[in-house]
Amino acid sequence: MGRQRTINDSSFWRSPLIAGKTQEDKATLLYLLTSPFSNIVGVYPIVPRIAAAEMGWTSDQLLLVIERLADFDLIAYDEDSCQVWVKIWWDHNSAKMAVGPALRTNTYAQINEIIPPWRDAYVFDFVSRLPAKDGLRAAIRAQLEEGISTVPTPCLQAVDRGPANTTNNPNSIDNTNSEVVTPATKGEGFPAALEFPNLSDTELDALRPIVLALPRAIQQDVLDEIEGKRRIGRLKVGAAALCSYFQKNVGAFVLSDGLAIQRERARRLASLAREAAFAAAIDRNLLSMNDADLQRRNAALPPRVAEKAAARRRLLKSQPLAEPTS
Repeated sequence: MGRQRTINDSSFWRSPLIAGKTQEDKATLLYLLTSPFSNIVGVYPIVPRIAAAEMGWTSDQLLLVIERLADFDLIAYDEDSCQVWVKIWWDHNSAKMAVGPALRTNTYAQINEIIPPWRDAYVFDFVSRLPAKDGLRAAIRAQLEEGISTVPTPCLQAVDRGPANTTNNPNSIDNTNSEVVTPATKGEGFPAALEFPNLSDTELDALRPIVLALPRAIQQDVLDEIEGKRRIGRLKVGAAALCSYFQKNVGAFVLSDGLAIQRERARRLASLAREAAFAAAIDRNLLSMNDADLQRRNAALPPRVAEKAAARRRLLKSQPLAEPTS
C-alpha cells in the first residue's frame, strides 16, 4: 500500500503564499507535497522526466514551473543533483513526528543528504518548527549540528526535449512583491547604506547592535534574509534571534529567502536608473531647443504640461552647466 500524505487545506488553498498563483503552480506544489519521490524531510531528488510524465507534461514544462516556484521562494531546485527543497513542507507535515522514535534515524539520514548550500538554512528552519518546551528544540539542534553533510549524488537524468510549453496561462498574475524595504533610521556609527527589514521600532532597536557585530560583508545579506522570511511568514524566532544565531554561527549563514529581496532591490535600482536617464534626456532636449522650437512643441501639448516644460527649461538655463565626466 502506498504512503498517505496529508495536505492542510487552509494552509494551502487559503495561504497568502499560494494566493494568485497559476493552476500550474498549484498543481506542481501539490505534486511535490505528495510525490512518490518525496521523503520525510521534504528535500529529495526527482527524475524530471518521470515527474513530468506523472503530471502529464514534458520535463521542459515541469522545469519552467519549478523555476517560477523557485523565484517565488516556495521551493528550491538544484540542477546538478536534481534535489528539490519544498519550503512549505512543514506547513503540512509535523516536524515533531519526524524526530519521534520511529522516524528520527531516517530523518537525520535524509537531512545529512541535503546538499551543503541548503543544509544549514534547512536545519535552522526545521528546528524552529519544533516545540521549544521540554528542551526538544535545543536537543535536536545540538544533534543535527554534529551531523556530517554528505556529497549529493549528481542528477543523471537527461532532460527530454519535448514540445514547447503549452501550459502557459495567459491570465497568470504577476506575483512579484513590489513592497520596498523600509530603511530604518540609523543610529550613530551605523552604516548608512544598509537597508533594514520592515519591522517595528522596538524590533529594529534590538536588531541594530547585533547587525553591527556581524562581518560587514554579510550584514546586508542577513538583513535581506530577515526581510525575506518576514514577508513569507517564516520569521518564527524573531529578527534579533535569527541575527544573533548568524552572529554566533557565521558559517551557518546561507542566503535563501533573502534572494527575492535582493532581486527586488536590483529591479528597483535599475528602474530608478532608467527614470534618471530618461529625465536627463528630456533636460538635454529642452536645453537644445531655441524659443521658437519650444513654442511649436508646447502648442501640441496640454497647457499644464507645456507650462511645466517651459518652467523646467527656465530652471535649467539658470543653472551652471555641469562639467562633463570622463
